[in-house]
Amino acid sequence: MGRVVRCFIMSMFTVVSFLANSVPLTVQHWYVDNVPVLFVETKRSPILDISLSFAAGSAYDPQGYSGLASLVASLLSMGSAEKDEFQIADKFSALGASYSATVDADRSVIHLRTLSDSAAIDDALRVVISFITNPSFLPDVVERQKRLMISHLKTEKSFPSFYVKRSLYRQVYSGHPYGVMPTESSIASISAADIKHFYDQHYNKRSLSIAIVGHVSRETSDSIVSRLLSGLHAGTRKYSLPRVRVLRGHVEKTNFLSRQTHIAMGVVAVSYDDPDYFPLLVANQAFGGDQISSRLALNIRQRKGLAYSVRTYFLPQQKKGLFGISLQTRDNRAGDAISAVKEELNRLVKDCFTDVEVSEAKERLIKDFSLRQDTSLGYLHILSLMGFYRLSPSWIDSYGAHVNSVTRDSVCKAVRSHIKLRFLSTAIVGPVNDKNSPIDSNMIKSLGH
Repeated sequence: MGRVVRCFIMSMFTVVSFLANSVPLTVQHWYVDNVPVLFVETKRSPILDISLSFAAGSAYDPQGYSGLASLVASLLSMGSAEKDEFQIADKFSALGASYSATVDADRSVIHLRTLSDSAAIDDALRVVISFITNPSFLPDVVERQKRLMISHLKTEKSFPSFYVKRSLYRQVYSGHPYGVMPTESSIASISAADIKHFYDQHYNKRSLSIAIVGHVSRETSDSIVSRLLSGLHAGTRKYSLPRVRVLRGHVEKTNFLSRQTHIAMGVVAVSYDDPDYFPLLVANQAFGGDQISSRLALNIRQRKGLAYSVRTYFLPQQKKGLFGISLQTRDNRAGDAISAVKEELNRLVKDCFTDVEVSEAKERLIKDFSLRQDTSLGYLHILSLMGFYRLSPSWIDSYGAHVNSVTRDSVCKAVRSHIKLRFLSTAIVGPVNDKNSPIDSNMIKSLGH
């Protein structure tokens, strides 16, 4: 239909950096009605990007109604009191504007991109404000979107990645909202009243932060913020997530007919504002964040040939996020691969890294951060994180200094503090019930769980 509008519902997001190879930009930061606003003016192109981050992520789904946050976000642009979904899509297409709504565990993020001339901004804002402040949630549209979500869920079940992620999060975050994910029955059980209640409780000023990047002045950005806030109610309470408990690790095996075994390991780590954030960032880069020169890439993939791919990832969140390991291997090499990763983890905790490894990891982080600074979307993403997680306005400019200040001692201390093997959980998805599978109870016991 030639639409420019896209609506993607996602569980995970990746931190992308900001504009590079340009005149240094200044982050302006202020509050309006207690809503944090971060703004950067750039004259690089006649584009305006706006991000609205609401505390309306999947972790706020009521018990038994997993998928509600994603459903609400996907429905916003599907009708307002003024326009139906087709009129909204046609209007964005005519303006050359784009809109998306993404959901992770903590946030629902609404993104608007439009031309930066006043007429385009005015028209695009009018449309967005209409459905953010007064969405229609028409019954037939709701039911259609629920069927679409269930259909997508059924499709995902065809892939081992679906099971390995759910298994790992269920173990690491047992009893916490971070560990709960949608099911067909939870989506089907959502009613119109549930949708309206969730919207009323979470789409308000109290849960909002705003980020703006584009070819506009501070005066224009002030006007944009005022218009966006004018139709939102203040919010009666601020919802908070429970504390994450660090649990003893387990191993969960899921039988899946495939020629590969997917393996994920993970342990609760830290939030963005934790003092160990940057030391763990360096540790992640050196251990498996770089899929070419990291320790796991060299030892597990290149030298021993035990995995098609292996990597680590570090996902801070509102509460303690995840430090995880992901690898795929042949089904008859799964036991060897898991044992080899276990050996590397023991070595990491015992001997940590060399000064050279730490130095090279820091250099790569800073270089990658700079290389990824080419787009206003990247800058917008960082600003939206800063606003939502209440990071310092200088966080962008001080990133390199923070990384450079990390020492081998601080990395080792952070690793030993947060990556304790008795808390490490393991998810294995593959032909594990096959009588020829190398993954048996003896191998599981050897992992030390």
